[in-house]
Amino acid sequence: MEFINKSNSAAANDIIDRYLTWAKNHHCEESNLYSSLGEHKLGERSCKDLLIYNVLLPEQHNRCCYCMRRLHDGVGITIEHIIPQSISRLEDLNRYFEKGLNGLDQSKLCLTTDFFSNNCVFPPYPLKVAYYNFAASCHSSDHCNNYRQNQHIEPLFLMPNINSEVLYDPISGEGTWHNDPINQDVNSLELPTLEKVGLNNSTLKIYRAFWGYLYRHNISYDDVASNNRAILLYDLLGDILEYDNNVDSDMLTAIINLQKDLYWNRIRDYDYFFQWFSSH
Repeated sequence: MEFINKSNSAAANDIIDRYLTWAKNHHCEESNLYSSLGEHKLGERSCKDLLIYNVLLPEQHNRCCYCMRRLHDGVGITIEHIIPQSISRLEDLNRYFEKGLNGLDQSKLCLTTDFFSNNCVFPPYPLKVAYYNFAASCHSSDHCNNYRQNQHIEPLFLMPNINSEVLYDPISGEGTWHNDPINQDVNSLELPTLEKVGLNNSTLKIYRAFWGYLYRHNISYDDVASNNRAILLYDLLGDILEYDNNVDSDMLTAIINLQKDLYWNRIRDYDYFFQWFSSH
């Protein structure tokens, strides 16, 4: 996991300001405010694409804000609303403001309903189309933005020390965040943040275990590409079983799936974890 330094507000707000001016002049309804971002164009590209490719991806080093998959042409990209765009109560919004994280404050963000009731004056920007409420995510339905949906989460990638707080086991691929505020409340019934965004999905764990295996055995990806895939996966499974002989069926299925080109070709998009294991 990497800290996202939200420092491109000038470029982002140039796009959003022009979009909101258009939306106001064309009496865009609240229900269509976000979807129209992907339809209204400035030049050759939609406002949404301009934000994704010119602002969000560069500040995230072209990786998903959650799973760290490399986002490039041919990979579906979604915009994550850090604060759910469905929030309609001020007390729920203040729950995020109280964290004191960069950009999450009342001078920059407001409820979308308040934006419309205030004659569409900005800033602050409505949650549905606010730079400080945006991050780029992969499009998977099994984890990250689409998996989270509208659940409340801790905005962990806005926390400056998150790289050293979220840890990954190099054998099992399991991710842990011991400093998750949800874990500190023994009476909380909420799922931990990593579970809410599906970051311990079996496929993601196998991808991380794969890179952990390469790191621990000093093997380069190019060496893997030129060797027998089945042998490497057999050795990887052996490592995992030695670590935990109660591996569940989902993990076994994830390993078997790596025999398929669809999953195997996706591994390289997760090379972030070779770097992570090398530095931790």
